[in-house]
Amino acid sequence: MELKKILDSNILIYSLLEEHPASKVCEALILSYKDKFEWITSPITFIETYYVLINVYEQEASQILQKIQQILKTSINVKDLDKNLVLFSLEKALKHQIDTNDSILLQIGIDFGISIIATDDKKLIEVCKNYGIICENPITEDIRNEMTIWEQKNLPEKGLRRIYFNIHKWLLKNNNKIADEFKLKTKDFTHLIS
Repeated sequence: MELKKILDSNILIYSLLEEHPASKVCEALILSYKDKFEWITSPITFIETYYVLINVYEQEASQILQKIQQILKTSINVKDLDKNLVLFSLEKALKHQIDTNDSILLQIGIDFGISIIATDDKKLIEVCKNYGIICENPITEDIRNEMTIWEQKNLPEKGLRRIYFNIHKWLLKNNNKIADEFKLKTKDFTHLIS
């Protein structure tokens, strides 16, 4: 099997969200490798996937761990991170202002001559053009519009509102009175506390 493709965490995350509008197309892309090519990724991809699915999408941790364990039993190739890969990746993260895992995946592509990355990250897609790396993205404009509607319905807004929402969720587990006061003081997670 000569052809190799790099897998970004956002494609993996969407594939594992059963009700998400991008789930089916991302899962289909991941499963399309059989006898055609080999998936390559970094260990950080799985850590990021686990974290996002639990902390942003509020999935059950034990179920996510099981799903990741199943994926790791497939022929997916998880590249080790050595000192040079880490150093060059961090330099690219700084230079291009991209996330660290994205810079690691980019560097893997450069180091191992892999010219295709499956990603939905707009910034990474732009940076890859500088290095002759092609990005595959199964998410069409129609799916993106469905994703926007789904995320507005199922997730708090990004930024401060999402941070406050997660703080409130933690407070609810520990002290309902303080959680209610926090929600009131932040005007339903829309204002900074003074």
